[in-house]
Amino acid sequence: MQKRTLYSLLLASLLLVFAFSFATAQTVTFQSKTVPRCATTILNITVNTPEPLSAFEIVFTLSGSYSDFSVNFDAGLTALPDRVLQVGGTPDTVRMAAMRINTGDNCLPAGTTVVGQIHLKTGDICSGSIVVSGATITGTSQCGCPIGASTKLVKCSPVEELATTVVAGTVTVQNATPTIACPGPITVPWGTVVEFDVTGNDTDLGNGCETLQYSKVSGPGSVNATTGHFIWATGGDDICVSTVVLRVTDKCGATADCSVEICVTNEPPVITSDPDAVLQAVWAILLSGQVVANDPDGGPSALSYSLVSFDGPTYYGTGFNLDANTGEWTWDIGDNSDYLGDFTLCIAASDGAEICPPCNVTNADTACYKIHVSGFTIWIEKVHDQLQGHYATASIYLDSAFVPAGFTSDLIGGFDFLIAYDASALTFTQATPGALIDSGGFEYFTYRFGPFGNCGSGCPSGMLRVVGLRETNNGATNPNHVAGPGELVVLHFFVTNDRTLNCMFVPIRFFWLDCADNVMASEDGNLLYLGLKVFDFLGNEITDPVSYGFNGPADTCYDTVFNDTGGVKNAPLGAIIFRNGGIDIICSDSIDARGDINLNGIPNEIGDAVVFTNYFISGLAAFTINLEGQIAATEVNGDGIPLSVADLVYLIRVIVGDALPYAKVTPGTVAEFYSNGKDITVKTPVDIGGALFVFEGEVTPMLANDARDMELKYATVDGMTRVLVYSMERGRLTSGSVLTLSSEATLISVEAATYYGSILETRKNFVPTEFGLSQNYPNPFNPTTTIELALPVASDWSVSIYNVSGQRVAAFSGYSPAGVVTVNWDAANMASGLYFYKAEAGAFSATKKMVLLK
Repeated sequence: MQKRTLYSLLLASLLLVFAFSFATAQTVTFQSKTVPRCATTILNITVNTPEPLSAFEIVFTLSGSYSDFSVNFDAGLTALPDRVLQVGGTPDTVRMAAMRINTGDNCLPAGTTVVGQIHLKTGDICSGSIVVSGATITGTSQCGCPIGASTKLVKCSPVEELATTVVAGTVTVQNATPTIACPGPITVPWGTVVEFDVTGNDTDLGNGCETLQYSKVSGPGSVNATTGHFIWATGGDDICVSTVVLRVTDKCGATADCSVEICVTNEPPVITSDPDAVLQAVWAILLSGQVVANDPDGGPSALSYSLVSFDGPTYYGTGFNLDANTGEWTWDIGDNSDYLGDFTLCIAASDGAEICPPCNVTNADTACYKIHVSGFTIWIEKVHDQLQGHYATASIYLDSAFVPAGFTSDLIGGFDFLIAYDASALTFTQATPGALIDSGGFEYFTYRFGPFGNCGSGCPSGMLRVVGLRETNNGATNPNHVAGPGELVVLHFFVTNDRTLNCMFVPIRFFWLDCADNVMASEDGNLLYLGLKVFDFLGNEITDPVSYGFNGPADTCYDTVFNDTGGVKNAPLGAIIFRNGGIDIICSDSIDARGDINLNGIPNEIGDAVVFTNYFISGLAAFTINLEGQIAATEVNGDGIPLSVADLVYLIRVIVGDALPYAKVTPGTVAEFYSNGKDITVKTPVDIGGALFVFEGEVTPMLANDARDMELKYATVDGMTRVLVYSMERGRLTSGSVLTLSSEATLISVEAATYYGSILETRKNFVPTEFGLSQNYPNPFNPTTTIELALPVASDWSVSIYNVSGQRVAAFSGYSPAGVVTVNWDAANMASGLYFYKAEAGAFSATKKMVLLK
């Protein structure tokens, strides 16, 4: 059979189809899609038939905005191989047909088959659609007959046209909504230029027909419309959190927004003056200070200062004042006890920035200063109705004699008092710790007077120095803190028997040779308290500097010691009010009948000697008639000291006719007694008429060979054995052995007198049982100190002194018998500081440290 064209066959088949009735309806479907703008897409053309097809003709047209249009048969279509594809017309009209021509050609199987594709690119429109719908083509056949071409499906067997429904396809053009991305929260200090880029995106951008524009919806700063670059120069007024809303818009007007929180911070001022320092002050001054602050970012406003809190009293004087512009402040501290103690002053420095938590929580720094106000009253007791010829005590007290109740003293770490007294009426004997420091609060206590004093050199007659401090053996760890009020020192005097001084007031007063006299130190030693005012015992202020003892160059210390100074850490503080005291001597003309110890009206007789010797063995219990009168009568030798062995010896001398009453004292003679625990020996330049020994515990004494002309009496009273060696005849002691004890005992004290009843200065010495090096005394010292080395046997010895660099600065050496070697070092030419001293004797070696404090 001659091959015919697809077109002619199609027409023939169509003619045949028209001769038959229509069968079951079939569908030709054009795919519908939603497609972005300017996007290339493919639409499937699908035939759905329950019967195999021998031919199909699909005619359709497109309407809408599109480009790059093309149509093709599906690559997987193998049936109906003879095909025709025509595109033409306006709008685009497509005719695509396929048919079976040869008997070997396959029919289109039943079912749903994709037979072709429509290719197109959507137009640059924001919305709309492209419609693919069935169409009819009219024309004239080869035979000149009019025809009309439309979508038809032809059954394979028998050949017949099937009823066909065309389902139009719609390409919906949809504009994509843009997106925008902002950075996260931003924190910057004010004055910073904030810059960042926002990123816009749109799926239409990839299709080549989209553009984006950027804008600011709200907030500070500006954004580049094309690039999305944001910029904002912040200032002091911008401190807080600002929210910037930025927008991206596409060509179709679709938008997207994002926001950025920008925290503009402020660096608050920083107070640079030390807030941890304790401001030391004293009462009765105008205390001043200044808060110094630095503002790291210089704003936004000038610094201003304000009072946050202050718990100090301000109801005296001008009170408290603060300069808001400079931070300078003053506090007028009164002399009332309400001002003493610890107070807290809090001052803020602000730069005026807006407070905006959590971005900016503060615009200020606050410094709280501890102000410690010190003030002390040190006074010497005024003793009333003092008997002459007796020992008297006058205490030095720390308390609040000149301020109202409620005064609490600072903790005291040490004191150095220089005391002047009338030596014609008082004889100083010793100083002992008062009740306030006797409980162990002070480990170190000493006093100096006479030629061995350190009042510049030797203390002049009528002057003594008393020093106490918390020593270094447990130092600041000592739990026994010292605070007033209370008794610091007990001064012991013997009151003269000179009847010309009865009914007189004998002054005891504070005295100054230089600015370091009459001072106290805080417990940590960082503060030195000096005198502020001085009063007499009646409460009258002494304003004449000469009365304090200043003269010559020392006048330059007056302002330093007594003016209203204070408020600077570690600078000496004039904080002490001193009050002088003294002793009132009783008006008496009969209680001291010299030598009439048994008060029978006959002085210096044997009965007086018996009572007196009983006193040395039994104590004051021997005086049973009138205690004070009998004590006064024992002052036989006129040396001003009652109850002494010298008085007993002189009484015996008077009784046996070797002396007359009222002998003169022979001062300056020293008798040295040595004890090894069992044997007592003496070394003396004069004959001894008698001696009193006191031993610890109960022992039995026996006279040694060199004392065989003496008499012995002893008894154990209150745990101590008292031994009196004397002679009612003409016996006397010279250098040599005195006593031998039944067992070892400690010699507590010894008194002795010359053969003619003059009192002797005595020194007791102990023969060591082993080598030893004692701690120097005093320590600290200025400028001299004493070092003692114990020698149990005669030895060569040496003592070397080194500074902290290991340089030897002094050396002492010698050969000494068994006993205690004493070395005195004068460090006047040395610098203050720590020194070490090393002692060597035989195989013995030891090193200790000491402190020179000028």
